[in-house]
Amino acid sequence: MCLAALGCADGDVQVGEVQPLVDPTPDGGFIVVPIPGSLDAEAGGEPDRALPDAAGAPNADAELPPRDARAPDPPPGTCRDDADCPAGRICVGDVCAVAPGALERVGDGACTNAADELQLGNGIDLRELATACTVGCLGEKRCIVDCVRMNTTFSPACGGCVGELVACILSACFLPCTWADYLTCLDCREAACDPGFERCAGYRVPPGW
Repeated sequence: MCLAALGCADGDVQVGEVQPLVDPTPDGGFIVVPIPGSLDAEAGGEPDRALPDAAGAPNADAELPPRDARAPDPPPGTCRDDADCPAGRICVGDVCAVAPGALERVGDGACTNAADELQLGNGIDLRELATACTVGCLGEKRCIVDCVRMNTTFSPACGGCVGELVACILSACFLPCTWADYLTCLDCREAACDPGFERCAGYRVPPGW
């Protein structure tokens, strides 16, 4: 072995020189030359357990990282499986939807169709929707209904039912839903607004709204 910068005789291996990984054979083929210093070139050496075996499969002794290291938690409001969803909801695609049977149909209405039923099951944030629509509409009912239609994916008719619900909450339950706790707001909504929604939509207000 020699330093290339100082000159080398024929046959010497130069430090830093890239050696070929194959050598020709007399019959025109090639043989693999192990890289000096590798485990495979040493007698009794074992392959790195983190590498695949000769068949391409992961080594059986290699340890997989824990689930949290391989797949971080999904963004809020999304899911990978039912375990990521709260009680009463299941993972549909990547969204936590109300579990089948949780929606209670009370008759025929504007929302009793497959597309709107799915949206009812996915749920909406009534508080966020009411806040967004009341700021621009200053409490005007028709404006609030149109705002809800534009900011949800319900059909126009079903969106109108949801809009009427939001407008009713802002009108009849503004104080308890603004200053009181959730249960007080819920009691007011159920008494003053839910019956109108049920007649319009054909469903009771979904749980969790």
